[in-house]
Amino acid sequence: MCGIVGYTGPREAYPIIIKGLQRLEYRGYDSTGVALLNGGLNVYKKKGKVAELADTLVGENLHAHIGIGHTRWATHGEPSDRNAHPHTSASGKLAMIHNGIIENYSQLKQELISKGYSFKSDTDTEVLLNFIEEIKKNNQCGLEEAIRVALKRVTGAYVILLIDEDDPETIIAARKGSPLVIGIGKGEHFLGSDASPMLEYTKEVVYVNDYELAIVKPDELILKNLGNEKLTPFVQKLDIELAAIEKGGYDHFMLKEINEQSDTVFDCLRGRLDAEKGTITMAVWRIILISLLKQIVSLSSLAVPVGMQVLLQNMFLKNSVGYQLKLNMHLNSGIVTRLFILVMSFLLFHKVGKRQIRWWPSKKQNNKVHSFLES
Repeated sequence: MCGIVGYTGPREAYPIIIKGLQRLEYRGYDSTGVALLNGGLNVYKKKGKVAELADTLVGENLHAHIGIGHTRWATHGEPSDRNAHPHTSASGKLAMIHNGIIENYSQLKQELISKGYSFKSDTDTEVLLNFIEEIKKNNQCGLEEAIRVALKRVTGAYVILLIDEDDPETIIAARKGSPLVIGIGKGEHFLGSDASPMLEYTKEVVYVNDYELAIVKPDELILKNLGNEKLTPFVQKLDIELAAIEKGGYDHFMLKEINEQSDTVFDCLRGRLDAEKGTITMAVWRIILISLLKQIVSLSSLAVPVGMQVLLQNMFLKNSVGYQLKLNMHLNSGIVTRLFILVMSFLLFHKVGKRQIRWWPSKKQNNKVHSFLES
């Protein structure tokens, strides 16, 4: 799984990007690279670890206030320097990093070859980048519009970050299927595959949704959909500390996780288990279960047994806003066992049919199943 990092603002971009890539190493990768705008577009990349890239760049002029970085897990093309990201366009003015797979890249590549393009790598990313530049040139439009048009032709999953030599303060990003987080600072913005690269600098983030385009400048964040309609960014505050995502003195994350098991179990039960009252408060598993059951019913056209209907009704309170969980579940109620039996009965023995699905039973059915559950 690839990792992506971006920065635009008053700070030195390179240290932020390198540190961010190191925090994304847990995702697994085979090569890494950085693109910086410092008077021109400069790309540094190689096969191997982030630390190896950093060692080769000692003594280089890495001064820049905008840049993007990438750790690659090879899909199209073997692990190598030339297949590593970032990739540059035919003109040398654009650089792009990409997480995901462009499924119709072969068709797009043949179109570009017929127009005289040649390629330095075996990747689908370089194809998409040159396809964007071709649209920009032919349509005589800006990079933002070219990306929007190109993505309407693309099949597959992606998060892409682009920088343009002619616009040295702006990163343009887009997402479909792969995660993208934008961190909001004071006169600066951070981008990443998750929040770990930016947690040191800000806890205010925006999670970009599928089919959204982000135009990111030091002092401005604009979100749009592929129809060029502006969207209001939903800013969230992260409730996590930097220490939680670092190795904490251990050589490997796995060793850290093994040694933190007791703390993890304690934290999971915190605020949920009341030994004196003999109660446990659960929520998340019920949300997951109800969602799963609804999906099963939707996909299978199965009628829901009355017992399960009432059980679900007892777990949830329906109100004007939606479904609100009834929280306290007694430890000795046996509800988990009964739920398991009902689910298995539903999946294994209930006949498939085209009957109408009824989630809430009649009063008569309700009383019958209440008697069963109380027995």
